[in-house]
Amino acid sequence: MQAKTNRKKTLESKSKAKKPKPRARPKTAKEKTVVMLGNVGFGDASQIEETIALAERLPKASFVGIDLKKLGPRLRKPKNIRQWQHDFIGGLSRLEDNSLSHVISIMSLGHYNSKGEDIEGYRQSRKLAQETKENTHEALKLIYRKLAKGGNLRITLGQSVLLTLMKSFEGTGFNKKNIKYWRINNKPNKSTFWMKAYIGPIYRVRAEK
Repeated sequence: MQAKTNRKKTLESKSKAKKPKPRARPKTAKEKTVVMLGNVGFGDASQIEETIALAERLPKASFVGIDLKKLGPRLRKPKNIRQWQHDFIGGLSRLEDNSLSHVISIMSLGHYNSKGEDIEGYRQSRKLAQETKENTHEALKLIYRKLAKGGNLRITLGQSVLLTLMKSFEGTGFNKKNIKYWRINNKPNKSTFWMKAYIGPIYRVRAEK
């Protein structure tokens, strides 16, 4: 009889024991923000296609295009793309520090000064070359500030400006060990207008914060 009573008490105490709390659901990862520099091109579909393709592939990400040229009004643009008519410094300055997951530039950063003048068209102009170098350096410093930890910068550019670009990384915050570059195959079906128009090897640079 005593054994039955003890067993009953044991069962009652177990039933009164606190149930384990359900595990908290993991917080949703912060929305990815991708910036595309110089993504308009001629204002038609020549360059913006790259931004549109990425935006459609990543519908939950937020895209910001920054270009001095205005986007053509007839172009279809996904809702997750904001297009700003601005130079790189001005456009990047509008964004929060440590907020970007990726910054992408295809045949733009390193090729132009702040006014959008292409250094390739003025190879003999020392003034333009210096302006382009300074503009690139300031843009890289700002990009480093705006990238979140672990975020990265991807640049596609011509061989003629590769060396200047690599030197422009100095003093921007990027660790030299986290900067890689390699030559890419410029396949016609996977190239933008300016990649096709460029005469010479094309390289890709990747820098991580």
